[in-house]
Amino acid sequence: VQSKESIESLSALEIAEQMTYLDHKIFVSIAS
Repeated sequence: VQSKESIESLSALEIAEQMTYLDHKIFVSIAS
């Protein structure tokens, strides 16, 4: 059973990964 803390940290990690992906897409679109 996952605790609430581990679920929240997982969500934060997923958000961080999505933001990194978006930043990369924005950088590529600006650079090209």
